[in-house]
Amino acid sequence: MTLIELKNVSKSFNNKPLFKNISLNLNESKITTITGSSGSGKTTLLMMAGALLSPSSGDIYIMENKINSLKEKTLKQYRKSHIGFIFQHFNLFNTLNAYENISIGSDIFNKKEILKIMDDLNILHLKNEKVKYLSGGEKQRVAIARAIIKKPKIIIADEPTGNLDKDNTKNIMNIFRDLCDDYKISCLIATHDSFVADYSDFNVGV
Repeated sequence: MTLIELKNVSKSFNNKPLFKNISLNLNESKITTITGSSGSGKTTLLMMAGALLSPSSGDIYIMENKINSLKEKTLKQYRKSHIGFIFQHFNLFNTLNAYENISIGSDIFNKKEILKIMDDLNILHLKNEKVKYLSGGEKQRVAIARAIIKKPKIIIADEPTGNLDKDNTKNIMNIFRDLCDDYKISCLIATHDSFVADYSDFNVGV
């Protein structure tokens, strides 16, 4: 099943084209990467796939529903129900501990489930640690846990390994693969890292 489909999308800013006629599919339980140089439009394409930005032309489908003409209220519900976002700079609350940061991502407070996810991601021992004291790899695991606690069908990640060393990058990509296999989550990742692209099932260049 195709969860997100972009058909011949183009984007221009101030009448200057950023990219033209890009197509991609995000399939169920698969990792798709978007690669390209800095400024090529990877993040913009990711925002379109996440229903955060409209294309200048072309069509976007989420869960087989064409979203171009939908109202923002409906788009917000799509994002809330189906998509978890992971950002390059984590977007965590430094004054809160790891457990508190993850619980913010869930409408339904379920302590047992949060602790299970933390255990799955090997951060259970950090549950009472404030985020500001965690390493980059640990922060990224907290960010992933926060994204998946609401049980999305799709994870959209913008340069999730951009601030990590090679070993942590490999660990994070193994986590994404486990999300596909164990949680049946599909991952769409923007990256400049060839290792991350090689790890994916499909890659689209911008």
